[in-house]
Amino acid sequence: MRYFKLFTILIAFITICAGLSGRRAGVVLPRTLSSLTLQQGCTWQDYTADTPYDEVAQIACHNCYDKKYAAKFYDVLNTTKTVEIDFFDTKNSNQDGRINGYWYVRHDQDGASSGNDNNCVGNSTESSGLQACLEDVVRWHKDHPGHDVINIIFDKKQDWGNGRQPADFDSLISYVIPSDALYRPISMKGEAVSLREAVKTKPWPKMSELNGKIILALTGGKKDHPNQTQSEYVAARGTGVLFVAPKTDEQGDVTGTPTEFNDTTKGYVVWYNIENDTSKQSELGQLIRSKNYISRLWGGDSTPCNFASQCLNFIALFDFTKTCSGKAKWKIGP
Repeated sequence: MRYFKLFTILIAFITICAGLSGRRAGVVLPRTLSSLTLQQGCTWQDYTADTPYDEVAQIACHNCYDKKYAAKFYDVLNTTKTVEIDFFDTKNSNQDGRINGYWYVRHDQDGASSGNDNNCVGNSTESSGLQACLEDVVRWHKDHPGHDVINIIFDKKQDWGNGRQPADFDSLISYVIPSDALYRPISMKGEAVSLREAVKTKPWPKMSELNGKIILALTGGKKDHPNQTQSEYVAARGTGVLFVAPKTDEQGDVTGTPTEFNDTTKGYVVWYNIENDTSKQSELGQLIRSKNYISRLWGGDSTPCNFASQCLNFIALFDFTKTCSGKAKWKIGP
């Protein structure tokens, strides 16, 4: 018994010394899910331009291409820099109107006779499809040099089709958005073997370093198999122009292979799309934050302050003018 007590004291002494040594050396231990849980989630702190991209929480819009929520898509960017665009391959539920390299923008499966139903204007009055919405963003981008980073969430409502493959989508992006305006996945990946490996050791850029940039992310996809559509994008394009943000409802999507991804494509997943009112959204938000990944919450229209402890990056609301204590952007702490 006496030897056991001496052994216990020795272990405690070694632990204390190691802790002191770590502090003197300036060692910063990585955050873990358990440490975040013990701190009862996150807090919102004052935002500064030196805040890294993955440590920013902000109000985003949900379906703001819809006339129901905004008169003009261009004007939405005066309020929030994170916008969403739903897009279809076909005009309607009859699967009519497939055009190579063209996508329709609307919310419902059946829209106007044109296949489009949105508030985008673009550079002409001939069409209000996806290209027109992108042109509105580029026009705002050029009108406001040095702006805060713009995030465009593309919510795909159907599978990839002939003439509308991942390469065709990337070609449209390259045609409309200036190359030097994009912050691409490869910019984060660098020489790492995957994006997931990159974020383990490489910090995301500070917000000030992303001034004037545009970041693109893909959500949604084929009905009942949205993550498959995103995995197919990665398989075809690798680090193309889009980050992918699979539907996420369990920890294994974050720590392992997201549903419908595979051992190769999972390495390119560092964004996650979480539905509001999911019982696990707080748990998932904390886990994603601990990995230095990016999270987006969608659905519902709650008071922003309600999400402060959930460690989420983008909080997509129908009423994107809402704030928490007069603010729409914060640093995620601790």
